Amino acid sequence: MATGMPPLGCAPYMLATFPGAPGDYERITGCNTRLNGLAELHNGELKRTLDELRRAHPRKSLFYGDIYHPVIAAVASPAKFGTHRSHTPSSVDPIPLSFCAPAR
Repeated sequence: MATGMPPLGCAPYMLATFPGAPGDYERITGCNTRLNGLAELHNGELKRTLDELRRAHPRKSLFYGDIYHPVIAAVASPAKFGTHRSHTPSSVDPIPLSFCAPAR
């Protein structure tokens, strides 16, 4: 099992470390599209490499684990997953609403 990268542009620590310009954020998720593009590029190359390895080793089982799309789905629709968006302003600008775990 080779697990792909999550959407880097949705991680609060990445948003704080690499703040983008206002136009760099996806409207629905608030994620940084440039950082997510890096993860998508990596995941595409990983899938391509796994395909090559499958052809070279047909008797081996090689699987790709997609973490990117489930995380994007959760960030885009947090209520479906029992979570909420934080409406507390961040100390770093511009940072969109962050994906937060439910309060316990």
